[in-house]
Amino acid sequence: MARPQARPQGNFLQIALITILLMISYQMLCVSNKPNDPRTRIQVQAELEQQNANLLDLKIVETERLLIAKIDEEFKAGKLTQVQADEARLASVLTVAATQFQSGVAWNHYAKIDRSYTTLAAQYERFRRTPMWKNVDVTVRGRDGAPVAVTAESLYTEITTELSARNKKEIVWGVLPGWQLIDVLVKATGSIPSFSYAFAAFLLALVVRGIIWPLAHKQYQWGRQMAQLSPRIKEIQDKYKDKKTGQVKDPQAFQMETMAIYKQYGINPMAGCMPALIQMPLFLAVYQCMWKYKFEFTKGSFLWVHPGADKFLGIPVGANLGEPDFILIFLYGVSMVVTTLLQPVTDSGQTPPIRIAGKEIPQQRFIGLLIAVVFSVTMFFWPGLPSAFVLYWIFTNILSTVQSLIEYRLPLAELVPVQSVKGGALPGGSPDDEKDKKQNDVSSDFFGSKGNPNNRKRRKK
Repeated sequence: MARPQARPQGNFLQIALITILLMISYQMLCVSNKPNDPRTRIQVQAELEQQNANLLDLKIVETERLLIAKIDEEFKAGKLTQVQADEARLASVLTVAATQFQSGVAWNHYAKIDRSYTTLAAQYERFRRTPMWKNVDVTVRGRDGAPVAVTAESLYTEITTELSARNKKEIVWGVLPGWQLIDVLVKATGSIPSFSYAFAAFLLALVVRGIIWPLAHKQYQWGRQMAQLSPRIKEIQDKYKDKKTGQVKDPQAFQMETMAIYKQYGINPMAGCMPALIQMPLFLAVYQCMWKYKFEFTKGSFLWVHPGADKFLGIPVGANLGEPDFILIFLYGVSMVVTTLLQPVTDSGQTPPIRIAGKEIPQQRFIGLLIAVVFSVTMFFWPGLPSAFVLYWIFTNILSTVQSLIEYRLPLAELVPVQSVKGGALPGGSPDDEKDKKQNDVSSDFFGSKGNPNNRKRRKK
């Protein structure tokens, strides 16, 4: 007997895991440091400085990785102390950030300048409270091409000042005045540092959620309709399932019979994907708008996130809403998990569940939870991520949860067939259509006692 074909939906998790492994392998093999390079740290550093003089902002990134590897080698060999190694690493990052910044200014390239901020932002979060932030300096190429000495503090100030001025003029996707949109929401409540900036994130979440509310309503209704068909689909699956292997014996017949059920009730199994696809551009647009406003968010605070805060419950916190905050990221992860658990499961039993600790979890829900956890963990390592954006997404998840609770309390009409088994539309009772009704209507015994199509072959006498 031919081996059953694997279903794409059933293999989605495996494909996702393979993709993640390939990405990790790429990082390890293609973006890793080069420990076998015969040059010394001083020689690699000289190449880094030469690339800075020529504003080679792409090549210098690879050279910096090699230089960091050389610094690590000397530190492990005892040639450098911890402080000396940290100073050398910070100096190399300063050289790269200065190269990206000056290249962006020379070419009037916003993305290069923004990349220089991202490069330096991770070091800012690590060293801003240490003497190294003010004392470690490097000589780099200046705006006029002449060498100039910069510290991490002076370069960070220069980059943020330049970006602040440019952000007010940048247009998101050539359509949205991102900075101005957020500024209107902040000024609507008086630009109060302890209230307006956080409340602007809530207002933005309210506006965006209001836009997608009708689409989300359709998605929830569709999910509940799919749930109504779940017993019928499960019976079809059991009908074609091999008792020994647990696999579907005839995938083609199974899919055809399943699609016939969907068609009969006028349900598109892919309709639930549309709201999610529409939300993604909104997510990216909102992030770009808030990213343009990130330096203004440094004026705002929220509960434990304020300039005088250092730690909250022993956890480092952001000084303002323009900087990352680990507690907010953790709360975001919790809100993502709750929102995912309240989403309707719409795989209708067609994909095998995931068994964890003796419990079966629908594959669709497991993937949703996996994405929520992975994305939340990624945020912890996102350099320069404004807390205001995390706060916005928490508000969005809260509003999504509220809608979920409302939707599940709304009455749902019973599913009514809209097509006959033969594919024709069911007649609406017109006298002229009586003949069609007799020809196209579904017979009472078509689905049998369990709702399955009665396809048993007659035995030959």
